[in-house]
Amino acid sequence: MSNSDTIFIEKLCDRFVLAQEATGLSQAAFASRVGLTSPQMTNIKKHRNPPSHEAIRNACREFGFSPVWFYEGAIFGTRDPAIAE
Repeated sequence: MSNSDTIFIEKLCDRFVLAQEATGLSQAAFASRVGLTSPQMTNIKKHRNPPSHEAIRNACREFGFSPVWFYEGAIFGTRDPAIAE
């Protein structure tokens, strides 16, 4: 895996964790709502595995996040956790 691929995956994982934190839900509750298990969320937090496209799609549907933000870091959408309120 190239360095740029590694950086992309780490950023994707970090954004997914930030999304979970922005919802105010526990790791287990967020994981359940997006179709993951708590151990899978732990692996995402530790950059062991990136979130699946399906989990990202579910997070967007459930909580109003933008897929563009997850993949590119661009600030779009109504509940973007990167925007300080």
